[in-house]
Amino acid sequence: MSRAFVPMAERERAAFQDHYLRYLKERDGHADLKTRTFERREAFFAEVTAAKASGKSPIDAEAFARNLGRCEPEPGLNDATLWALAVAKGNRAERMGVETKLAAKGFEKAGDDDPLTYVEIQEIYHTRQLLHVLRLVGVPCEIGLPVGSITRTGIKFMARAPRPMLEVLALGFEVVGVSAFALLRAEASRLFSGDPNIGLIDKLFAQILVDEVGHVEFLRSRMGRRRLALSRALVPFAKRSLFDDNREMRMLLERHGGLANVEQTDVHGFVANEPDRLRMPGPAQRG
Repeated sequence: MSRAFVPMAERERAAFQDHYLRYLKERDGHADLKTRTFERREAFFAEVTAAKASGKSPIDAEAFARNLGRCEPEPGLNDATLWALAVAKGNRAERMGVETKLAAKGFEKAGDDDPLTYVEIQEIYHTRQLLHVLRLVGVPCEIGLPVGSITRTGIKFMARAPRPMLEVLALGFEVVGVSAFALLRAEASRLFSGDPNIGLIDKLFAQILVDEVGHVEFLRSRMGRRRLALSRALVPFAKRSLFDDNREMRMLLERHGGLANVEQTDVHGFVANEPDRLRMPGPAQRG
């Protein structure tokens, strides 16, 4: 059962921001706002960049290219191609979100002393990571803007919303996003089990999931019971906005039964075995 929309105790809320910021600085190191990088994450990216795509890909590259400009995929695509399209379209929505916000408002005034700055640089890393995932499975591509008008409108609205309103909206998006990334990770293991790069691909998804579950807790810590209840009620809007541009992701989630009750999903279970996951400071939520 998810605790994503369950209020934290007041003492936990009071302690969370300092706890989370310490965790982020220990895990990622110094945040360079000019280059939008973390000192400790760049070494990992050197390894990723050096890796080569291997062998014949099960992805239909021509069909992939044709369908990037569509909201609804053409019929008859194989599972690997549908998966690759879900990754690519999810990536362009993620990139548009963070780039629009930074263009409108920039980083927080406190710089790397504000957890939100780390969150936003993590989102920038995710766009790089997903591009590398696609390259490693044989379909390098550039990221355009989302094709779906609802997706574009929702992202623009969120990027310019006041922070209290943004937090309410963003939590639902994060919960849906964690479920989507977890499924993409699991599907990658199934579809590319024989690929020598599968271990690296899995690490890329694991890092995204650890980041995103941390974002869920950060947003949860910022809200009391009423705003959390409102955020949960807005999950259908988050699903509609995200999947307007990414029907492939909706199809995958529906096939695996992970869409109807996504707000009840235990997102923390997706990272339970990751050693670098965020651990909560309260004794009832350690582990």
